[in-house]
Amino acid sequence: MAESAVAQIGPEVGYVFPPVVTIGGTSDVQFGVFDYTDDCQWFIHDPSVRMEQTGPASDFLLTPPPYWIGPRASTNALPIPREVPARLQVNSDADEGIVRWQLANANGVSKTAAIFLSRGREILEHRSRDLPQSLPELPVAVSGRLSRLTEVDRYILTPTETGFVTVELMARRLGSDLLGMIQVRDATGRLIADFADTLGRDGRITFPVTAGESCEVCLNDLDFRGDRSFVYRLSFRYGTNSIAASPVSMAMPPEVPVDITSEWNPNDQERVYTWQAEENDIWQIRAESQAIGGSLDPSIEIQTPDGATLNSNDDLPGTVDAGLEIKCAQNGQYRCIVRSLPPSDANRPAVCHVAITRAQPGFQVLVPQTISCPLGGTGAVAVKVVRTGGFDGEISISADGLPEGITTDGSWVVPAGKTDAKLTLKSDEHAAVKAATVTFVGSASVEEKEIRVVAVADAGGDLCPASPRESQVPFSVVTATMSAPFEIQIVDRERQRDVHRGTTYPAELRVVRQTGFHGPVEIRMTAKQSRDRQGIRGYNVTVSPDETDVLYPCFMPEWLGTDLTRRIVVHGVAEVADPAGNIRLLTRAGDARITMIMEGALLKVGTPGEPVQVAAGTEFLIPVQLSRSSKLSEPATVELIVPEEAKALIRSTPVTLSADVSDGVLAVQSISDSRLAGAWQLTIRATSQQDGRWPVISETEQTVEFTVPSP
Repeated sequence: MAESAVAQIGPEVGYVFPPVVTIGGTSDVQFGVFDYTDDCQWFIHDPSVRMEQTGPASDFLLTPPPYWIGPRASTNALPIPREVPARLQVNSDADEGIVRWQLANANGVSKTAAIFLSRGREILEHRSRDLPQSLPELPVAVSGRLSRLTEVDRYILTPTETGFVTVELMARRLGSDLLGMIQVRDATGRLIADFADTLGRDGRITFPVTAGESCEVCLNDLDFRGDRSFVYRLSFRYGTNSIAASPVSMAMPPEVPVDITSEWNPNDQERVYTWQAEENDIWQIRAESQAIGGSLDPSIEIQTPDGATLNSNDDLPGTVDAGLEIKCAQNGQYRCIVRSLPPSDANRPAVCHVAITRAQPGFQVLVPQTISCPLGGTGAVAVKVVRTGGFDGEISISADGLPEGITTDGSWVVPAGKTDAKLTLKSDEHAAVKAATVTFVGSASVEEKEIRVVAVADAGGDLCPASPRESQVPFSVVTATMSAPFEIQIVDRERQRDVHRGTTYPAELRVVRQTGFHGPVEIRMTAKQSRDRQGIRGYNVTVSPDETDVLYPCFMPEWLGTDLTRRIVVHGVAEVADPAGNIRLLTRAGDARITMIMEGALLKVGTPGEPVQVAAGTEFLIPVQLSRSSKLSEPATVELIVPEEAKALIRSTPVTLSADVSDGVLAVQSISDSRLAGAWQLTIRATSQQDGRWPVISETEQTVEFTVPSP
């Protein structure tokens, strides 16, 4: 079973676009998913949100050029998504905020991802080329994404009021690995204000505006990265940013319990709180800044009445905030010293909330958010318990909502005094394979009272939670899994293959079926690859029941460097019925990576290189020239690739050049339309074949500047 768990490729989730939907409305969205299968179960963890899938999953969506070159070309690759179209309907009484969603199938359960529900005015990024998008009257929020390297999204704001405008970025809170850089410039290009999210916590910026005077707000990644998963919400409103509302002073020593939020001056290094305690008292102490939007990094030291250090804490798990629990060994006055490093973010307030309270006897239960149980086998549930206030009794754990056929097995008890337990789920070998949302509950007798505590799990979908509590959810997803009855073997395993740039390499693979399985197997590229893709891709290939050996096509673009090995990771997918007769799509990872080293290209297409200036509505010619290797003897087809937004405005018929012809001309027709005005980057692509089967591709860019006569 352990081997199967490692070899299987479960589904994963990434993003939704747009990432924000309006409460009380219906929105068409695209779910970004990885290693998706058509039998996946969808979980939207909010009853006020209903989802309807409106179409099949797309093909792989590779990030387009430009790409990293040099040392950065060897950086880790982001997973390659497919997108599933869907319609979301949100009840009018839904709460504003984050809703989590995830997938499960017979191979496992994904982590959660996030959707934001909003009551405000929401619009979509819709820009032509790199031109700025004009915003309507504020307040408004824009959902967009930085889909490629070097992309900068620009918005024109023309205020109707004189005063201040605040722009807030939400990206990492949506699970987007975007480190935002916001710049605001006036109509002359002068920089008014800027913000850089160097800490990975999103952020906001406030700047002065004058009614009727336009300014431009630009957003890009700090490192000019880009990917389809880099979704964001940029909200605009009049007014300044309220950073804190709190009492900022208190007489010392305060009376307990202490519950105070105070602002720290730049020269403050520590705050001291004292209180009277008795022997065997148990106290909880917290010092929080990140949790309330502050910029401090507090630490706590507790001193006994005789000045000795009783306990200390700097960071709690998942946060730079501090907290601890102490048991007093003597009567007397105790000291809580809260220290902090200087503020780390000038855009956030230097505030800290300190709480000193008597610890109440009780407990918290932590469980995994995703749990898999192999069909006919057992699955482990690792339970952790946080005990408070001196409670050390036995805790019984129950599971509500388990999928049919999965039951608890053995003792489901955390013994007295223990803080963890490994519990067991058992799957009936004759049951259907399905997943369900499960609630785990801990029950115990605390001070002669029976209490029930719903377990929480750490969820995904938020890369910058203000506190660990924001990432905890009161549910888990449990699924039964099945083992795939086949193996995918890479012939010669990770031997380096010499491959020409711009060609398609047919890698030799072998499908080994287990006894009793005779079905077809589809070979797919796996979403998570090793190095930066730079346009490298594999295709879906079906191996019929009577075949074992297969050639898997690996396309290697012409711009790849020759200084690095290139790799493609694949897995197999096959239909297998579960014990109830339901068809499940089972996956199995290949036993090695397909490894290649690059050699020179076999084909190159070129143009004169000078920008073409034409009037919209006219026909014009683009000369093209092909350079071929002697190894390439097939004809080549040359075509014009037009951006999606211009396909109705620009047309061209492909031309085919025989193997002995190097020069050709593309005739291009355009429509007289104001939308064409300005410069366009068009792609010219030449495609030939090796061995009459495997594509060989070369591309070049051609700038065309259209002029549109005044009406």
